[in-house]
Amino acid sequence: MKVLMWWLSARRRAARVEIAAVVEEARKALIEHQKLARTAQITGSADDQWAADEARRRCQHQWFAIGDAMRALPKRERELVEVWDRAAAMAWWHRTSDRQGWACFEAAAAQVIAALPGGVDSDAVAAVIEASARRFDVELQRRSDVNPGPSTPSGPELMDQEKLVRLLRENLLEVLADESGSARADMALRHLEPWLCESVVELAKPQSQHRLREILDRWRALRAQFSPPRIGGPSDPTPARGE
Repeated sequence: MKVLMWWLSARRRAARVEIAAVVEEARKALIEHQKLARTAQITGSADDQWAADEARRRCQHQWFAIGDAMRALPKRERELVEVWDRAAAMAWWHRTSDRQGWACFEAAAAQVIAALPGGVDSDAVAAVIEASARRFDVELQRRSDVNPGPSTPSGPELMDQEKLVRLLRENLLEVLADESGSARADMALRHLEPWLCESVVELAKPQSQHRLREILDRWRALRAQFSPPRIGGPSDPTPARGE
C-alpha cells in the first residue's frame, strides 16, 4: 500500500510539473501569435501573415500537448486547467486584443498552475475556478439578453445540444488536421476555426433552443463557405430550415 501511495504521489507531481511547463510554453506561443497577428493586420503583408499563420500552428501544437498533459491530474486540477484554456481562448487565442475582459482570468489561472509543482493551494484553485464560473455566467446572461429564447414552448423539434457540440468538435478537428496548405484550408483556420472554438466554449453551458438554432444555422453557412467538398466527415443529421 505504501508503495502504491508513493507511486500515485510521484505520478501526480510529475503531471503537475509537466502541465506547468506546457502551459508556460503555450502562453509564450499565444503571446507571440497575438503580436504577429496584430502586425499582419496592420501591414497587410503576405510575409507577416505567413509568420502569423506559422505561430498559430505552434499554438495548435501546444493546445494538443495541454490535453495530453492534463489527463494524469486530479479532477479539481483538471478543472483549473480547463479554466485557463477557456480564458486563454477568449483572451488570446483568436483575437489580436482582449475585448471581453478575460485576460485577468487567464493570468490568474496561469499563476496557480505555475505553482502546482511546489504543492497544491486548494483555496487558490477553488478561487480561480469560482471566479471564472461567475464571469462565464455573466457572459451567458449577456448573450441571453441579446438573443432571448422563444416565449412559448411550441415550435420546431427540440435541438440536441450534445449532438451539436459533437458536430462542432468533429469539424474543428477536421480543420486543424487539414495540412493541404490550400487557400481554402488557410481561410478555414483564420475564420471557421475561431468561430468553432468560441461556440464550443459557449455550449459548455446550457443554451436556449433559439440560440442553438442560431449556432446551427451559422455553422452550416460557415461550413459551406470554408470546408472542402468531401465524402464522409462530420454528418449533420438535423434538417435544414424549410426542408
